[in-house]
Amino acid sequence: MPFSRRDEQYTSEEWNCMQQAHMIASTMLGRDIKTHEHSDRAARMVILLFGQGLRDPQEIALQVVNRELELASE
Repeated sequence: MPFSRRDEQYTSEEWNCMQQAHMIASTMLGRDIKTHEHSDRAARMVILLFGQGLRDPQEIALQVVNRELELASE
């Protein structure tokens, strides 16, 4: 799972927020969080958005979903 490795850069609460956002996005996209071919890409996008200051898992998930849908239509 993309968020299984703990890094001291983030607290447990921050990792949990990112994991929740990834799970929400994956559910909205109808994807398996562990096995879908683009799961890692979505996880990296979650981390990027979190790093830009977003902290609401729902908002992060919505932005990830929008970006993934854009990439799927290219």
